[in-house]
Amino acid sequence: MYNVLLVDDEILDLEGLERFTPWNKLNMNVVAMANSGFEALRILDKQSIDLLITDIRMPIMSGIELGRQAFEIQPNIKIIFISGYEDFNSAKQAISLNALGYILKPVDDKEVFHVLEEAKHSLDTSLHQRKISDALEQSMPFMWNELFQKWLEGADLSPPLIEMFKSSGILKGSGLYSIVIFELDDILWKMGNYSDEERKNKIDQECHRLQSLCREEGMIYFCRIDDHRIASLMHAKDMRLRLDRIILKMRQGFLTVTAAVGAEVEVESIPTSYPITKSMLSYKFFYGKDRIIEQSDTCDQLDAIQINLDYMLQIMFTAMSNYELVKIDDCIEDFFDHIRSLGKKLSVYHVVVHIITKLDSFLVTMNENIQSILGIEPIKLDVIYHFETIKELKSWFRRSVFEISEVLHRKKMKKNNKIVAQIIHFIEGKINRDFTLRDVANHLSFSPNYLGRIFRDETGENFSDFVIRKRLEKAQELLGNPKLKIYEVADLVGYKQLTYFSRQFREAFGMTPGDFRRKS
Repeated sequence: MYNVLLVDDEILDLEGLERFTPWNKLNMNVVAMANSGFEALRILDKQSIDLLITDIRMPIMSGIELGRQAFEIQPNIKIIFISGYEDFNSAKQAISLNALGYILKPVDDKEVFHVLEEAKHSLDTSLHQRKISDALEQSMPFMWNELFQKWLEGADLSPPLIEMFKSSGILKGSGLYSIVIFELDDILWKMGNYSDEERKNKIDQECHRLQSLCREEGMIYFCRIDDHRIASLMHAKDMRLRLDRIILKMRQGFLTVTAAVGAEVEVESIPTSYPITKSMLSYKFFYGKDRIIEQSDTCDQLDAIQINLDYMLQIMFTAMSNYELVKIDDCIEDFFDHIRSLGKKLSVYHVVVHIITKLDSFLVTMNENIQSILGIEPIKLDVIYHFETIKELKSWFRRSVFEISEVLHRKKMKKNNKIVAQIIHFIEGKINRDFTLRDVANHLSFSPNYLGRIFRDETGENFSDFVIRKRLEKAQELLGNPKLKIYEVADLVGYKQLTYFSRQFREAFGMTPGDFRRKS
């Protein structure tokens, strides 16, 4: 309800206004009454008031002066003035103060209610606008976060929008900037036993901690680009020192962080630098985590290793999806031939850990994970460091990949069987109607090509051939009912032309529908 303050030096007028006005119907509540402007100001200092109703002519402090000071104390307050006929000029001053209106004495109950209804409408409008404004203010960081990320990812922002960034404080000053991308370390290993909700909450907590440290170091602006990465713009001045402090402080918590630092460029070139900087995080595998990675850290040899690994991983993931065991085995052989050339035992282990991490990310896209399939807690995968020969390591890795492929294949087959069952159910339910594969695909929300391929792979029969067979088998069943005419049977199984029905029936069973009925 809206809080109302009544002010009048005439006690009887005050009590009458308070007693005979239906405040509840107006969603209003008289929280205080005052006999003078000074008393009213004391109330305004202590209590929030939505509507002030005051007489204009009062001793020492007039209602006009009270109104002026009330606006200074509570700028959003609404005011209604009460005036006698002889105070009409004063009423004009009241209107100049943007008062909602004034009530003439002697007070008329209907007029009071009408003016208060208008006041309620004005208060409702103001409240609605404040709610919208508050919602916009609360959502502004998220809006800037989304806009900033889109800009980094190459959205074509006009020069005026660049100026908007600058005017909003996102870009302070001028000169060269670097894009910095922070990535939380050890998420897979340290949170392997967490539930999805626990993992999300812990990652959010660590990201908030990282964001707080960024603010402490005067980061220009930052946004969360995915669940475990934060991108930020940094002015080149003292950048390395500030990053060192952030990494050191993150080290004192649950998760450490690795920072990839892009080249120093003009602000307009940041979107070009962003994908390059993002790709630099892959070098964490080679150079280690909990540190700064700069462009000078990269080298051609590591570029070649990374490219080859990513290429071979894509081939293996595709083979696993299609259950191509020979190709999977070839990929594993290629992997270990490739990483054996690294020459260092620890490097080989690191590459295998990297592959397993990529494999787990691949499984996540299929709503799976290594722990659910292999029953191994990711944090205990340090068992790979206990293998004494690369042959033993490769054997373990091959068994694990084959087991994962087998699980994926079984689930895929189960899913396909379910889809085929839905197709058959659709066909049997509409056997008396004309329909196409596209109709079934639209019903099940799949593409016709995908649905047709699954159906053929699972049943060994084309969709159209299957439909014809089901129609004719149903016709055989109905022909056993002597009460049905042959043309009625044809119509009940979806054939509108009797000659076409008879021809297909003869091609399928070597006899006409009439001959079949006589023999059965």
